Amino acid sequence: MEDNFYDGLKKRTFKLILKEVRGRGKILDMGCGNCELTSFLAKEGKSNVVGVDLNLEEEIIKEKNSVKCIKGDVSHLNNFIKETFSAAVSMYALHEFSAPFQSLKEVFKILEEDGKMVIVDFIKGTLADKLWGENYFTAEKIKTMMKRAGFKNIMSAILSEEGPAILTGIKKIK
Repeated sequence: MEDNFYDGLKKRTFKLILKEVRGRGKILDMGCGNCELTSFLAKEGKSNVVGVDLNLEEEIIKEKNSVKCIKGDVSHLNNFIKETFSAAVSMYALHEFSAPFQSLKEVFKILEEDGKMVIVDFIKGTLADKLWGENYFTAEKIKTMMKRAGFKNIMSAILSEEGPAILTGIKKIK
């Protein structure tokens, strides 16, 4: 049951994230896991996408689809990412980061002006929280972290009663 619940949300979530970042040139996938979302965004959105995950077993490079997945800690992006991005995404990963606020600050630094941050994660107190009991945040807590990291125009919406929410913010310097 749990796997079906999670897998059933994946296709819909991929499409939602793609809609949020479509037309953006270079995208960072924070907590890319097996590089599945990274590859999807590169193929469907026709973007260059770099995925970063601390638990990645080996670097994945797919030049044809402009995909690169590297092992690294998103809370220390400045140690290994020297380029800028027009968008960053995180799917079901923010609650897993050892330093989520620090990770958002690092992403803010590498985003271009008007760069977009898209976070989809499960929310505290929902069905997902009851099923898995992980250390989920409330939507308000994520919004607060995003605001403190420097993001503006922060918006959020609960996607379903199961618990995932989408939050977006824009990097504005002025």
